[in-house]
Amino acid sequence: MQALVARHQPYIHRQSIHQKSLETLPIMSISIDSQLTLVPLSLNDATEIHALIEANKNWLNHHLYWAQTIKRIEDTQYYLADRVLSTQPKNQWFSIRTNGAIVGVFAIKTVTEQGLAELGYWIAETATGKGVVNRIIDKLKKSLFLELNVTSLLFHCAKDNIASQKVAIKAGATKQVLTDKVMELNGQQLQLIAFNGTL
Repeated sequence: MQALVARHQPYIHRQSIHQKSLETLPIMSISIDSQLTLVPLSLNDATEIHALIEANKNWLNHHLYWAQTIKRIEDTQYYLADRVLSTQPKNQWFSIRTNGAIVGVFAIKTVTEQGLAELGYWIAETATGKGVVNRIIDKLKKSLFLELNVTSLLFHCAKDNIASQKVAIKAGATKQVLTDKVMELNGQQLQLIAFNGTL
């Protein structure tokens, strides 16, 4: 499967949003199962993702620092540009789609030279409890190893985000230590926990 080495070519937007160079690799989607698909994240997703964030604002605000910064469609465009045009090594960002509709975002945020891949994700409240993220990780493990030389996975979860921690544990990761990283959320400094697991 060649999906993990391809990225969507975004349209060129105004320079004030982002200055990073664009890559021009072909579009590749990944079929997870009969209902679930990963599609390379695109700036053209702004309208649908903005509506999804607005509909789940209270849910997302509990765990994600950036959710409270999304107020206008332009904020969502910047959120997407910051990820689609990221220069982190081997990073890949996808929209998570159930029966064609976007229900969240999944990312291979970076891959180190030592083969450590940090994963990130968020899903709408209505998509929780269905094993969405773990289905994705299970499907991608073989390709991560064969195509990106990944040998271990890293997750950073807020100390009180039990649902996200359960995803990491189900993916085979174990709690390491409270990191020195913090996330400011609703005026509070939340410490992050690192979870690490081998493929």
